[in-house]
Amino acid sequence: MKLQAALTISAVALSAASAALVGCTGLGDHMAGSTTASRSAASAASLQSPGAASMKNGTALFSTDFITAHHPQCLGMVQHFCQSLFSADHQGSLEFDIDQNHYEVRLGETSNDFKQKDYEYLSAKVQGWWRLPSDLREALSSRNLLEKIKAYLAHSSRQNMSLSERIRTMRADEEIDVMWNSAVHETLLIRMEKNFPGYAKIKEDYIPLELKYESQRQLKLLEAEVAKAIWGHHKNWQKVEVRFEHVRQAYREVIPTLPGLSDELKKEWLERINAIKLIIPGSDPEIDADACTKNENNAYFYTEKNELTVCAGDFNTEEIGQTLAHEIAHALDVDRTRFLFQENSVGGRAFHALKDMNCSRKPLDCESWQNQKTHFTENIRELEKFKPQLESFNSCLQDRDVHPTIDEEYLSRIAREQVEAVAGDLAERNVFLRLISPRIPLPDGSSQANPMYLNPCGYYLWDNQTYPVDEDASMLLFFTAEYRCSKAADRDVKFKSAIDTAQELQSELTRAHLKIEGKFSSHERLNLDGFAAPSAEKFADAIGLKVFAHMLKEDDANVHRRRARYLVNNSWLCRRPSLQQLYPTEARIQKSYYVEPHSEHSQRQKDLLSAEMREALDCEPDFESRECRFK
Repeated sequence: MKLQAALTISAVALSAASAALVGCTGLGDHMAGSTTASRSAASAASLQSPGAASMKNGTALFSTDFITAHHPQCLGMVQHFCQSLFSADHQGSLEFDIDQNHYEVRLGETSNDFKQKDYEYLSAKVQGWWRLPSDLREALSSRNLLEKIKAYLAHSSRQNMSLSERIRTMRADEEIDVMWNSAVHETLLIRMEKNFPGYAKIKEDYIPLELKYESQRQLKLLEAEVAKAIWGHHKNWQKVEVRFEHVRQAYREVIPTLPGLSDELKKEWLERINAIKLIIPGSDPEIDADACTKNENNAYFYTEKNELTVCAGDFNTEEIGQTLAHEIAHALDVDRTRFLFQENSVGGRAFHALKDMNCSRKPLDCESWQNQKTHFTENIRELEKFKPQLESFNSCLQDRDVHPTIDEEYLSRIAREQVEAVAGDLAERNVFLRLISPRIPLPDGSSQANPMYLNPCGYYLWDNQTYPVDEDASMLLFFTAEYRCSKAADRDVKFKSAIDTAQELQSELTRAHLKIEGKFSSHERLNLDGFAAPSAEKFADAIGLKVFAHMLKEDDANVHRRRARYLVNNSWLCRRPSLQQLYPTEARIQKSYYVEPHSEHSQRQKDLLSAEMREALDCEPDFESRECRFK
């Protein structure tokens, strides 16, 4: 996957249309169409046994005095909430009321020992059964899988099972997973046979590479259909959609008020916010999001695609208002800003023109390629003119000091080593040789036409997965153009010269990319050598907090409900019992040996209690903090 993902872990969707924050209820679903509604309602009704749908320990007594106290300590309030959430009484599941409003966190287990997020995923399959692709549903029904899932969801708790019942439940778990996957691949085979008659009879080793790639594409498309069927009409996802628009509107209100921003920058930021697309997890076949579709507690902003999603594990178990505020902020961060600059630069446009020439069946315009090489260094110099927005603010957000400048010789060495590794990998996998081979061998000694012949884009499932600074993609484009336009008579000389030229151009491009990433880069080597420290995550926190604090104040005048809303939106900050909690000093030492985009856990609890947030919560600061402000 050629995507950079900016991510956060957060909290469950709630309706922006209501001041009351109602937690997800699990099995309810809004149906469209009378036939679908009646079928799905019947499926859902058959699942609603008290044991399966209720939370374990979620209704134990919970004192809210620390929330309703007069001017409580900020960090103390968060820590008290976390201790209660993962106490022996609650174990991750918590329900409480504040001034007639109901709040809920579902990070624990059901009364029959499902993790809440796993129970919701299986239940969603039942609820969305009649929206699944008809051919897949037929394959699943032939295995009687719907009834098996219902029975599995209704099993007893382990404490009430006999050994034989426990074994049957284990087998059912494995059987459901195997049957689902086999039905998916059966459906894929039927679709491929329909589109390519005779495909099902081809031995695996004889399947043309072109058809193998098409099979992978069709699988991703099928998985995207399933994701839409499962979650598209689910009540908790619909809450995400409502909340997303509510948070986006808050951005429209906050951005014009931010100090230190020019009118031009405010306008640009508003345009970026309006352009973000919210997608159902797993619904974009170009993104590998299997875990996100099922039960991952996470959220993602995809920098190159300007898409945002909240994973099913998140919106089914936690509140996600602040998560959305954080993820939307990534559309404004230094990574997105740099990507847009690259795409709109002369070099970026030239790269896309080169891709169009190389990846089509049209004759390559070798004069244009020669012109690109002539102006290559000039285009690279233009890329190096990139300047990050709000540089001093981003510098303040860095968690450590970095060297003030990056030596050009150092950048050239790192780029060269990186590109040599990429070229070595491509060579070892025969990619260069395969690209220039009109025919490829088959296991029986015969050969067939090479579907990837002189087409570097053929090595990607999706055409738009090739970006200007992707080392594999750009190197193959450079190699192919140079090989096709070379006038050398000797094939060996022509082949070697094309590889060497591609390496040389790619090294220059990679060096420029590292340079414009600069001190805010997440590049591991630059971080370890003290030249960079990423700021994108803390930037998203800082901007997202301004917006979420604005929402709390605008949506509710009752400070007790604001505090409750803040806490359930930040339940992901609460750690389960862990080694880090038992041995915090050693944990901090261990952390110094790896790069983490988010600040340390305990520090992040403090970071998310910004000045604006403390004001909204009317709480007393009980920790030292360093505030970064726009200049």
